[in-house]
Amino acid sequence: MLLAFIVFLAALAVAVVVFADYGRRHLNSSVAPAPAPSLVAANAAALRLPWATALLIATPIYLAAMYWASTTYDPQITRFALAGSTDQSRPIPRPYQRLLDSKFAVVVHDRYFPEDADLTGQERSNVQLYEDGKLLGPAHSSLYETAVLGMGRYSHWKGNYSIFAFSSSDNTDPITNGRTYSARRSPEK
Repeated sequence: MLLAFIVFLAALAVAVVVFADYGRRHLNSSVAPAPAPSLVAANAAALRLPWATALLIATPIYLAAMYWASTTYDPQITRFALAGSTDQSRPIPRPYQRLLDSKFAVVVHDRYFPEDADLTGQERSNVQLYEDGKLLGPAHSSLYETAVLGMGRYSHWKGNYSIFAFSSSDNTDPITNGRTYSARRSPEK
């Protein structure tokens, strides 16, 4: 989000400089004598310049808007259960945030099972995490173990809000490995 704001400010600065220069040239041309025939070709080329400057201004604004949209967009994926199906798994929505600068562990806000999350000093969460349909584990791992050791460790914590902290099964980056992560309540509890 900060990067998008910086790019937007840079585009705004470019726009101010370009329009100030355009205004200065416009004022100077209104009081200047008629141009010599050799300058007519140069002025014809200058008429095409506002399109280039508009493109120069619009590009960073567009990139900033697309960066903002990509980091804040969170599609609500709904899964329709088949008749008689007991699958209550929910996708873990992106974007993921790194856990303690780990290359293979992430943290994400839990929107589906906040009432089941572990409290400090208690292991009570019955929510299981899956990577492409395969169960991750061990569950109830500490955040440090998840970030340093990885290999599928995860935890479901509750502080001010509920979070999932998990690592991929083979210590690849969950942000870029293309795998689908989901959560569901354990059928045993």
